[in-house]
Amino acid sequence: MLAPMVGLVLRLHFVNFIGGSLGGLMAGTVFRRLSHNVTIIERSPTAQLASRGAGIVVGPHLAEFLSQYDTSRTPYYVASKQRQYLDKAGHLIDVEQREQRMTSWDLLYSILRKAFSEDGEGYGKGEYMFDAKYVGHDVHEDGLRVSVKREKAGTTLNMQADFAIAAEGAQSSVRDSISPEAKRKYAGYVAWRGLVEETNVPKEAHVFLETFTFFHAPATQILAYLIPGPGGDLRPGKRRLNWVWYENYEYGSDAWKEALTDTQGKTHEWTVPSGKVNPQAVKEVKEPFLQAISDVHASRLVNKSGRIIIVGDASSAPRPHTARSTDQAAHHALELAQIFVNIEPGILISPSFTSKLNEWQRHTLYSNKQLRDNGIRLGDHSQFGDRWKVASVTSDNFSILISTLEIMEQ
Repeated sequence: MLAPMVGLVLRLHFVNFIGGSLGGLMAGTVFRRLSHNVTIIERSPTAQLASRGAGIVVGPHLAEFLSQYDTSRTPYYVASKQRQYLDKAGHLIDVEQREQRMTSWDLLYSILRKAFSEDGEGYGKGEYMFDAKYVGHDVHEDGLRVSVKREKAGTTLNMQADFAIAAEGAQSSVRDSISPEAKRKYAGYVAWRGLVEETNVPKEAHVFLETFTFFHAPATQILAYLIPGPGGDLRPGKRRLNWVWYENYEYGSDAWKEALTDTQGKTHEWTVPSGKVNPQAVKEVKEPFLQAISDVHASRLVNKSGRIIIVGDASSAPRPHTARSTDQAAHHALELAQIFVNIEPGILISPSFTSKLNEWQRHTLYSNKQLRDNGIRLGDHSQFGDRWKVASVTSDNFSILISTLEIMEQ
């Protein structure tokens, strides 16, 4: 039996997705549009996931996905026209004219829930099943049996499916059954994250508005940018300033324990959720949350039977410096559409299908690795690089910083 997880399972013309967050919703929407009947199983006890309170940089694959699948054409991003780089005293080092588009987790989740629930000619049926904890699966000749525990009802369901597509994030337990050597490893630092309502940004901090702002110093990095406000509000004055502060902590140290211990005294391994961060750790910010930065990368994405597939962060979780985690999930969903587009019932595991799936796995592993390696390079250079033997960024080493940040655009 596998550990609890979230994801998506597919049965041709009956598909279950394990994991009901952004990756599962994008993939589930794609499969419904391909006439598959989809059930998303989500372990959260409520019908709507709680807001993650985070900003998301809009990458090219995410933009392409929304262009194709969001028929509501909901405006979803705030655009900054330039990047600016500050020194320790807050003085401007340099400005780079480059537009960047930012959205928010809660707005994107809302758009994707609507896209998944939408009905149209030729669409398969869709169900979003919450309070549904994946607990295991069995592979048999005709497909899969996926076991799901309903905590509130105290029951276990056995769901028949032809495929299981796991999109349950970096803590994937399905990954353990496909690529057991892939273990999540702490990278040596954490990211503090939080939001400030635009109206609460003091006048002297208005330099952060309408820009993507960076600050680098020894063993730390801070960045800030505007994202949509509550309910997807894009109006000036109604938006939110999203900030991220990377800080080094040695694993197991007193400082690490203090940062990852919540208000109830529980020490978390990877994330302290919003509302539970120790108020002594970050002050003057409403409900920040903390994420321990880690690396994990699967060497296989498809099980031996060809019926279980892992996507998104479950397959490889890039460091946030790349700003490409959500974009990667969108890319996986778009590419799987090309494999599952014209499959007829009864010939799911044909030689042609197997060949296409193997080719998808090959090039997806390669692109995952490229993104992972870029993230490690960015993060390690930022947090542990030799250039931080100086007290702060200066014009002398600024060119090194710029060349490093360029990796984000590759």
